[in-house]
Amino acid sequence: MKYILLILLLINLLSSCSSSKNIQFTTKIAVPDYSNPDHWASLPTKDDPADLVPVNTLKNEQETAKVDVFFVHPTTFTKGDAWNIGIDNQEINDKTDDSTIKLQASVFNGSGRIYAPRYRQANLKVFYKETGTIQAKQALDLAYEDVKNAFQYYLDNFNNNRPIIIASHSQGTLHATKLIKEFFDNPEWKNRLVAAYLVGYAVRPNDFQYIPPCKVAIENNCYVSWNTKGWNFKMTPFFKGATATNPINWTLDGSYAPREENKGGVLTGFDEIKPGINDAQTKDGVIWIHKPKIFGSFLYFSKNYHVGDYNLFWMNVRENVAERVANYLK
Repeated sequence: MKYILLILLLINLLSSCSSSKNIQFTTKIAVPDYSNPDHWASLPTKDDPADLVPVNTLKNEQETAKVDVFFVHPTTFTKGDAWNIGIDNQEINDKTDDSTIKLQASVFNGSGRIYAPRYRQANLKVFYKETGTIQAKQALDLAYEDVKNAFQYYLDNFNNNRPIIIASHSQGTLHATKLIKEFFDNPEWKNRLVAAYLVGYAVRPNDFQYIPPCKVAIENNCYVSWNTKGWNFKMTPFFKGATATNPINWTLDGSYAPREENKGGVLTGFDEIKPGINDAQTKDGVIWIHKPKIFGSFLYFSKNYHVGDYNLFWMNVRENVAERVANYLK
């Protein structure tokens, strides 16, 4: 049943990308107060889904971790008639916590303390041109304002000069890329960046002056990025020139990584690790995969595996984070 639920989740999330006209932009939404723990989806000092692990052979190591992770979650505001959603919307908060915080942010709890702010995220429809570019930009700017304020509060009150991993997905990666440009893209601050995991959005090498794509699995002061598509995906202009890191073998050279090297993905039930779920190869600014080996995958015909960018490679990502942290601390 959980496999069928994953397929239905994929279909539901991806079919929700329809456009809607006459959306109203407003700034009349309460500004987050990051001194309030409730305004964070995850903090090392509170119980939250980022603390979870899918099997008891893994542990949440945040209490003893020597680095921090600032995680910017993707869009969970996928329907509605507003450009932005307030962080007091409990339905959206629950959806965020039970999806991206549990299934994505948790991958980092073996190596870092996780800080994930709630923010006035933009409606999914901002990414579709028929909704109006001026209002869409305003909505994204408002969302980034919160992310930046949360990061500044984190620096002032939590960081204590500890090394930092920036991690994100989708809309979160759009904001995290701006954050890195503003804070880390200089000779001094780049050395505090263990690495950045900028997943689910097109990030290009020329986006940064001092932060290059990571070329090997243990490299630091660099970023990795990928977008997961089905085999023989036809490249679109959006992904032209984008960095495509293979999240199985951590190369940029287009080398093929077979299923056997995939150490395990997680599904929506988050109660097991499924090794060999799919393969991966970088191609034309994205990574190609063959259809995942899960029950019910025959129901899924799209070549868009965006929602599974982290999930499908969960154990490989977790182990890679540990390798980069160990190399940085060494």
